Amino acid sequence: MKILVTPLYGIGDTLMMTPALKILKSNLKSVEIAVFTMFPSTRDVLLYNPYIDELIYYPLLEKKIDGLSYILKNIRPKNFDYVINFYPTNRKDYNIFSFLTGSKKRIGHSYKVMNIREFNFLKNKKIMEVDNLHNVLENIRLLREFFGIDVKDVPPMEIYLKEEEMEEADEFLKKNKIDDKFLIGIHAGSSVFKGHKGKRWSIKKFEELIKRIKGKIKESFFLFFGAKDDEDVNEYLDKSIDFGLYVKGKGIRQVAALIKRCKIFITNDSGLMHLSAACHVPVLALFGPTSPYKLHPWGVKHRVCFLGLDCSPCFVYSPKPMRCVKGINFKCMEDMTVDYVFDKFIELYSEIQ
Repeated sequence: MKILVTPLYGIGDTLMMTPALKILKSNLKSVEIAVFTMFPSTRDVLLYNPYIDELIYYPLLEKKIDGLSYILKNIRPKNFDYVINFYPTNRKDYNIFSFLTGSKKRIGHSYKVMNIREFNFLKNKKIMEVDNLHNVLENIRLLREFFGIDVKDVPPMEIYLKEEEMEEADEFLKKNKIDDKFLIGIHAGSSVFKGHKGKRWSIKKFEELIKRIKGKIKESFFLFFGAKDDEDVNEYLDKSIDFGLYVKGKGIRQVAALIKRCKIFITNDSGLMHLSAACHVPVLALFGPTSPYKLHPWGVKHRVCFLGLDCSPCFVYSPKPMRCVKGINFKCMEDMTVDYVFDKFIELYSEIQ
């Protein structure tokens, strides 16, 4: 049996399908699993995954016309028995991709918003998404429904790092003379794609939180992580916190190796939140417009900061950009106090001691 997994947009969504890949490979005899990726970052978090037989990379979004030819010439001839659109893929691009592979069994979800408009009818084996069910479990539902795999214990997310990658991280920490510190990772930013800047907690509040934690844990030291979209907040923290370091110029696997050396990771809802969980690092996660029920850190000790306003979570999976549906400037994040987040941190810190 040959299975192709269609691409997912972000590293978080990509990591949240890794438990399903392990379950598929472990339960189906003679199955061959190929995973298609369209960004270097999503490819890199899947490198060396033992449950993937073929990892395919092609920058579809950069080369849409050439991408059509690539699918027809390089993917369709492989004659996959199944194509799986793991959750969430409520965009016509993913459904067209699935259809163009020529597979007769195209698996995925139906969505409660913009389902027909986004061509979900191009999948011919579907289940309806469930409100407030974690994305990892949405993927497991597909395995139960269409492959008859009954799962009792869902595994954690995983990124598979090489020994030399961990050694490089240790050298970085030694070089900066922080290898003996209580390391806390910070992701104060988020993607700005489709309005996702609304997921960010105030950088001033992050600064105050970090200083309060330092007052509590004298040996703590903070590593500030993020991509190009996060340069503004990381540069601010790097200047205002003299017991922290902005980690710049690192690839996603180098970042993962450094996160793996952290004791706790504090973050907005982001791909790095899921990456830290895949590294088995306890996570303190801040949620507002997105759903902590569907996206909380999977498989690790964690605490979620979420005010639960009547209007939140308001973001749904569709091509529409994130916006504050009530027009109240994302009070779900703005009204989150440092006291509240610090108390949640202390709960998590106490649990891991």
